[in-house]
Amino acid sequence: MCLVRQVLLTNSDVPFSYLLMFSNEIYIGQLRLNLFSQYKQVYAL
Repeated sequence: MCLVRQVLLTNSDVPFSYLLMFSNEIYIGQLRLNLFSQYKQVYAL
């Protein structure tokens, strides 16, 4: 992972920031899925 980060930083900052944005989107999506499943469990009870 450090190697990939170094390569992206040496090329330009644009792909690195795009990668960060993409991973943030995935993280937010996972958080929403977790919250949704928790709400479903609560309503199922």
